[in-house]
Amino acid sequence: MEVFQRTSLIRVSVKEPTAGWFTWRSMIRFQGGGWCTSPAACHNRSLSGSGLGSSIRMKKRPFTGILSNKKVNNTNFHNWNRVFVRYCDGASFTGDVEKAHPKYKVYFRGARIFDAIVEDLLAKGMKCGSNALLSGSSAGGLAAILHCDKFRDLLVVNVQISNILAPTESGLNGSWHECQFQISKCAPHQIKILQHFRLQFLHAISTGLRNSSSRGMFINACLTHCQSEFPMKWLGDPASKLHNKAIGEAVGDWFYDRNTVQLIDHTHDLPRQCIINRAEPNANNNYTWGG
Repeated sequence: MEVFQRTSLIRVSVKEPTAGWFTWRSMIRFQGGGWCTSPAACHNRSLSGSGLGSSIRMKKRPFTGILSNKKVNNTNFHNWNRVFVRYCDGASFTGDVEKAHPKYKVYFRGARIFDAIVEDLLAKGMKCGSNALLSGSSAGGLAAILHCDKFRDLLVVNVQISNILAPTESGLNGSWHECQFQISKCAPHQIKILQHFRLQFLHAISTGLRNSSSRGMFINACLTHCQSEFPMKWLGDPASKLHNKAIGEAVGDWFYDRNTVQLIDHTHDLPRQCIINRAEPNANNNYTWGG
């Protein structure tokens, strides 16, 4: 049972870059959107207005948060080349089948889509770049984790990989619906499950990272989704900051090696509502909690 969503950022530093459009730095960000769980569900999703599963129905999206080109909103990455990879396979870009489903005519070829996108970017100049940041939220965060090694292998051989894991969101459905949005409505056994999950998660993080300074983390208790894509969350309202630092600042410190970033909220042992600006674009997007 997953309570906290994932946002991952994988850094690739290419030594001795040559000239080219991507000589500066490139941000490749996977769109989130959960998984579709059956051929029928994937087919129905492609026909919906969400834009997930069909490029025909994809609408323009503003570049905000970590993708913003405004220095005031994105101090560390505003002048990077930014690529937003739309989500169409419903499985975090992992599918690789030969034939479409005979009844629903859906294709599960996300892995091939990923390869084609990276090859196209390499041909446009990314192979000459000095840095690349592979990132994503929700199902896009999972895609970044799953494709980290492949992404490295598709670049030049002399690369360095670092990771930052920022589990920032929680959510379940079904019997957890009320508890999901208001902690006061959680039953005692649900409270215990959440607290136990937190302890297990933090233990896994502490043993897995082994205090490596190159691996960053920003773990707050905010019950919110896709924290790095929206200005209010990326810049950090007071309730979501850790050590008076917003997630946008923490990622910049980690990427540029300004400081070791391993921040954890040890004050709150349960998810909590942080301030969210509902007026910002896509604040109430259709991303599913399970993504």
